Amino acid sequence: MSSMTIPASNALFGASEKPTVQEWAELRKQALALSESGTLLLARGRVKSKSDNPPDWNLAATSMRNAAQAAIAVAMKATLIVFPPRTREKYTIQSVFAAARP
Repeated sequence: MSSMTIPASNALFGASEKPTVQEWAELRKQALALSESGTLLLARGRVKSKSDNPPDWNLAATSMRNAAQAAIAVAMKATLIVFPPRTREKYTIQSVFAAARP
């Protein structure tokens, strides 16, 4: 699991301030992997305990998945071909983090 989650989160946190269209496409792939990680972490029995996953585990996994899905949405908007280049430039990595805030 760490071979999928950590590289994906590092890619998002280490992104340049104003990614190119190609960088946005790569960030979208990484966000998809991170979202899937969150889903897998929510699967019953992922934590070695006598009961279901603890509530704080589920909250952390859900938060990670939701933030990744927000990043996916921003990356998709930033790379849509129908937008002229100057419109695409308004999307920065900060907009990913802003979109992920509750």
